[in-house]
Amino acid sequence: MAQRSILPFMTSKYLGSSTQALCAASALDHPNIVTIFDISEVEGLHFIVMQFVDGKTLRELIALADSASARSSTSQSRSPTD
Repeated sequence: MAQRSILPFMTSKYLGSSTQALCAASALDHPNIVTIFDISEVEGLHFIVMQFVDGKTLRELIALADSASARSSTSQSRSPTD
């Protein structure tokens, strides 16, 4: 199982409301939502254990969409006589 520290920015104030939302999300069962297996804390480090989904990250998908959009707008801005 791959390990990643995914919540190093979490504060106690944020954790209170987020833990409730994460617990509610862990009850969801939908193909477009990752499964949350556990929400825990060890030695002050809070973490979520969730389903691994292989593929591109959201950051990669946004970058691809941005570059495709830029190529599209560049080709549309040229006049037919270019």
